[in-house]
Amino acid sequence: MKTFRGKLLVGWMNQREALQFLVKEAVPPLSEEEATNLWECYRQKVAALGNRGCHKPASAPHNLKEKMAADKIVKASRKNGERNVKGLIKLDPLDLVVHQLRIFEERAEPYIELVSDPVTKVKTCLPPPPGSRQLLVRKVVGKTIIELPHGEFRPKRIQELVQHVAINAFDDRLLLWVGYHRAYAVVLASQENPDEIERVVPAVLTTDADDAFLDAMARFSEKRDMVRGACPALFRDFFDPDLCLSINLRKQRCQMEIDLTETRMVWVDDDT
Repeated sequence: MKTFRGKLLVGWMNQREALQFLVKEAVPPLSEEEATNLWECYRQKVAALGNRGCHKPASAPHNLKEKMAADKIVKASRKNGERNVKGLIKLDPLDLVVHQLRIFEERAEPYIELVSDPVTKVKTCLPPPPGSRQLLVRKVVGKTIIELPHGEFRPKRIQELVQHVAINAFDDRLLLWVGYHRAYAVVLASQENPDEIERVVPAVLTTDADDAFLDAMARFSEKRDMVRGACPALFRDFFDPDLCLSINLRKQRCQMEIDLTETRMVWVDDDT
């Protein structure tokens, strides 16, 4: 079985999410009792942090290439009748609030070289909206399976979502909405060469999380309460070995399954 090196902020997960990783996806898997004890240990570490008093990171000066890339994204959004993209923001990602509580190191590694060069960094963090893409389709008994290159697709229309790094402002905080592995790569690249690589990420400011995640009626209420709470998870916590669990997880790929009753996205083991 192929594995990825995972980094989990277990202490900010609820028990169900933590046990999904530790019992069903970890290699080797933990027993439910072992996983629960480990989760409780990390929960206690988070509780000991108390009120973190996190503050909105300051925006760094941007250059012309970054502004032009962000402007293209804004214009494409307006052309589609959307008003969710507000403009360019550039900052140190470490103090961003996070809702995604896992990182796969292998997924970040290909980005390290790209974000180490100023030109390819802009193209990597602020790519234009995705165009059409040929997807592998196969049929099995009773359903159609579409292989996806990643999980950022809208199931109903089989539409690839935007790929730029996106940040959402709320409650005098900034939430990293999309782009976790690229932001992780920026931090790693800066650690390897701090004199030449600035630890800043160009991104677009978006309102995507307002209704889908931060609203009072949002579906993921526990995550919403965590990021709005007195001790939210921050991006810097992925680099703190006392708060972040490093563990091997099953390598998986995303696919869309369509039958007569529904269209759903599922993750399956990937042995490639």
